[in-house]
Amino acid sequence: ELSLEHFDPSRIKPRIESVLGGLGFQRDDFQRDCGEFSGGWQMRIAMAKLFLQEPDALLLDEPTNHLDVDAQRWMESFLRDYKGTIAIISHDRSLLDELTTRTIAFERGQAAEYAGNYSFFVKESALRREILEKQYGRNSARSIKLNAGSTASAPRIQKPLRFRAESSNSRRWSESSSRKKRGP
Repeated sequence: ELSLEHFDPSRIKPRIESVLGGLGFQRDDFQRDCGEFSGGWQMRIAMAKLFLQEPDALLLDEPTNHLDVDAQRWMESFLRDYKGTIAIISHDRSLLDELTTRTIAFERGQAAEYAGNYSFFVKESALRREILEKQYGRNSARSIKLNAGSTASAPRIQKPLRFRAESSNSRRWSESSSRKKRGP
């Protein structure tokens, strides 16, 4: 729901000046044509437009690129107070620590969620990995024990099957040839 203050020139002009100033523009830049600015400064103009629109959700991909330290600090402050949802893709760990409250990590085709900032994600993902490695080790040890104590009543663990193409239209299954023969 848009309020009328978004369209009130007496209120929008100070907001525009505040956002542009925060992103590093000087007052005399406000009258310049956008085409006069370099690519990095045009990115700042696009960011200012986005911030002034105040959408319900922001998706920011490497938002600190092309920003100097002062503009980064201002942006962090602006985003900290932002009312909507913010999704950030960034390599800037301090930005992620400062702004995020939930982290979603994508690894090996899966997404894992962590309820915290980037530092929490680093610690928690290491802990989760350690737990998985311990579980894997216990399962491997259990499997070795089962295989070592094999008796006639123990279930036979079959070797995997593989196939070999004999012609373009047919396939024949063959079991691994290294299988040992059983006694009588």
